[in-house]
Amino acid sequence: MKLHFLAPFSAAIGLGLLAALQYQLHLSRAATTGASSPTLLAIDNARLYQTTAKLRGDLAALSNRHAELEQITNSSETADSAVQMIIQNYQLLSGAAAASGPGVTLTIHRRLEQSELVDLVNVVRGLGAEAIAVNNQRILISTPLDAGRYGDQVTVIVIGNTQTLTTGLREAGGVVDELARANSDQISFTVAATLSVPATANNPSTGGATSQPG
Repeated sequence: MKLHFLAPFSAAIGLGLLAALQYQLHLSRAATTGASSPTLLAIDNARLYQTTAKLRGDLAALSNRHAELEQITNSSETADSAVQMIIQNYQLLSGAAAASGPGVTLTIHRRLEQSELVDLVNVVRGLGAEAIAVNNQRILISTPLDAGRYGDQVTVIVIGNTQTLTTGLREAGGVVDELARANSDQISFTVAATLSVPATANNPSTGGATSQPG
């Protein structure tokens, strides 16, 4: 919550008190004597000066306090943003939430060998993949990989830097070349500004090899 209203509000209070004090001193002089003597005027001025100085000090203190509270508020907002970022990163890495963003889609129109699937997942992970899905199943480091369960067509969706992913996957002699060594028509590769992969909540629990960081 912003606290910008405190400074002008405090200043208004101080000016009001100052005006009230001046009026009170005026009434006091009138009640004491019909004419303001130089001595009485000097005393009143001294009191007024002291009170004004005190009010100015109070206003300065309030202004400093306002600045401190505003700094605390801004720091709290920064901390909240940092916490939210940590939560989002955790959800992304743990697969607790679905992920979306730019990325690439690699579709292999044939059955993969177990080693091919593991190698492919490790390669995209090594290229900085933020999220991976194989046939709509979220893939984490600990996710069991079983090539046999994906059938005769395997679609791999990878969210990450599209330039890095494209360069790494399409380089000569790279993983795409290896997968297409028998027939290049069996491989399709596309880049998209927005792709989505699901959370791990509905992933089946099956045995198999696990991917490892590339």
